[in-house]
Amino acid sequence: MMNRTMFEHAQWKKRLPPFKRWRLVGLMLLVLAGCASSEKQKQEASKNQQEPAREAESTFSLKASLAPDADGVQTVQLYGGNDEQALPILQLEQEGRLTLEFDLLGRKDRPLSVYFYHANRSWERDLSPSRYMNSYQRDELTDYELSRATEQPYVHYEYAFPNEDIGFEVSGNYVLRVTEQGDEDAVLFERAFFITEQSATSEFRLRRRRLGGDSLPGYQPILLFEPPSTMQGSSIFNYNTCFVPNGRFGEARCVSRPETLQQDALRFDLDPRQSFQVEGASYSLDLREIGTGKSVLEIDRSATPTLVRLEEDDVRFPGASGTIALTGQTLVSAGASSDNADLFGQYVQARFRFVPPKQLPLSRDVYLAGSSNGWRPTSKHKLNWNASERRYEGEILLKQGQYAYRYVSQDPKLRRVQRQTLPQTRSRFTAFIYYRDATLQTDRLLSVNETLAQ
Repeated sequence: MMNRTMFEHAQWKKRLPPFKRWRLVGLMLLVLAGCASSEKQKQEASKNQQEPAREAESTFSLKASLAPDADGVQTVQLYGGNDEQALPILQLEQEGRLTLEFDLLGRKDRPLSVYFYHANRSWERDLSPSRYMNSYQRDELTDYELSRATEQPYVHYEYAFPNEDIGFEVSGNYVLRVTEQGDEDAVLFERAFFITEQSATSEFRLRRRRLGGDSLPGYQPILLFEPPSTMQGSSIFNYNTCFVPNGRFGEARCVSRPETLQQDALRFDLDPRQSFQVEGASYSLDLREIGTGKSVLEIDRSATPTLVRLEEDDVRFPGASGTIALTGQTLVSAGASSDNADLFGQYVQARFRFVPPKQLPLSRDVYLAGSSNGWRPTSKHKLNWNASERRYEGEILLKQGQYAYRYVSQDPKLRRVQRQTLPQTRSRFTAFIYYRDATLQTDRLLSVNETLAQ
């Protein structure tokens, strides 16, 4: 039964002439359409406001907060076992070791100290040493030796762990800190490493996706994961996964909201909008032999240390760095002509030269990032614009060895041109699966998995 208002409205319409009735109907339809459109716009606006929030909650990036290298620290290497290309990842309660090597410029040979810190998946240092170590937190670096017959003198240090004095009880993210002996605050440098349980079954694959107007497809990591039987039934929100490209831990992208599949399996999909873009190929530098050829244009031995002028790197013709770029590691001993490159390796001042797009300066600064600086460029790795030569130039002190590097800038034009000119044909992705343990009040690292994109 119609209410009074609706009934009166119907009677009023009947009293109108036909042409006015049609005019009224048209007007009402326009009003209704406007209301619907307005409501739709409000819903779309609300949806657009909510989407970034949901994305921020489910997908995020992480960077380990590490102290910068002190002056005089050179060629820091942290790798698995005796393989300089192996990522610094240990398996808990197994016999594997990590190797730390580095140089201090000068002749002041002295013992140093090393400290270990546990961190959660966000790289916040969280636990007291007694909860994550079955030993002391600190050890001494006593294996060191002065370089031999080198133009630039230096002291070479080497250290392997775990050992009889250092052991770990909890998996997760770790930070290694080297300091002056006995002074925890006199920091020389810090590096990240990982201890995994490898206690879960997982399948890691990549999906190729188009990203916006980019002509090259990107990679969307997808991880299928079955929790250990002892954890099945735990809240899915206790699990998180982070994806790392080519051993560059500072570029990790993480997922905090997995999907539940059959039989307690979980699926982590990186948000498609956060997929990894195909990168421009990195450059490689082989300084195992100091002589002209390959990448070296000219050598000035009258300078101290020796100045090595490198062939210019043109953004239109990037070089392929091979397997070095897949791990992000510097190689000193591998393939070296000397039986002991650690002590006999010379340091040279390498002058890099970079030709940008159209030989024009970029809108933002240009830096050299690579295995020599842990892919974390600082102000000392900034290149200067040479207006007369129409290129960027800069000098970096390097030890004889093999390096991967690239030129980076906040100017988006550079990255776009690098990808379009010669994309990197292979990339290595590593997945880290974390579990928030309420008892330990930290994130355990359940498993690490790798896959290759090519």
